Amino acid sequence: MLNSDLTILIFIAVAAFAILLEGFVKFIELSGLSKEDSLIIVVLSLFAWAYLPPVELGEVGNLTLYLSFSGFILPAVVALKQIVAGNVSLKKAVSGTLLLTAACYLTSRPVEGGVGIVYPQLPIITAVVYSFLVERDKPAPLAYTCAVLGMSTGADALNIPKLCSRSINITVGGAGIFDAIYLTGIVSLIISTDFYLIKNFAKKNNIINIRKY
Repeated sequence: MLNSDLTILIFIAVAAFAILLEGFVKFIELSGLSKEDSLIIVVLSLFAWAYLPPVELGEVGNLTLYLSFSGFILPAVVALKQIVAGNVSLKKAVSGTLLLTAACYLTSRPVEGGVGIVYPQLPIITAVVYSFLVERDKPAPLAYTCAVLGMSTGADALNIPKLCSRSINITVGGAGIFDAIYLTGIVSLIISTDFYLIKNFAKKNNIINIRKY
């Protein structure tokens, strides 16, 4: 009887988790990303975190550099795919990435075992505000692209020279369950999508009236 109840509880938990994942994937699709990209961000990233070990990139000075599938490789692939597919303007992506690189570099510092972000909310706010200022049609994909690429460059790549003298292993995108690269990208995407949907809802219901003079 106990085993039967436990099986039912496990089944309910798995079903609930699957429903939540499906709902989150559909929400990500509302941002302007394709279903394929949404599945990569939500589902494949979880699978990669659980089953795929980091890839060794090589040695830089005394440190050994690794790349995480879930925290770096997959987010970078999705971000670059937005540019290649034309979902995000190359010019706007480059400008935003440079802006985010500066914001991430200024708020990051080398710590024991890697790089820490002092004010993680600043890159997110920067990505969201920038995307809404330069891209009104589909700001969320731009925010995600700039956040991921800017975080990868400003927080990680530019700080590697400061860590070369240490005999340590560093995994880019491998701090905890998901690295700041993944989290900054996904949070920027969610916030941008929320504001975008609220804005469209307000327009459709005449809550906001825009008049041209």
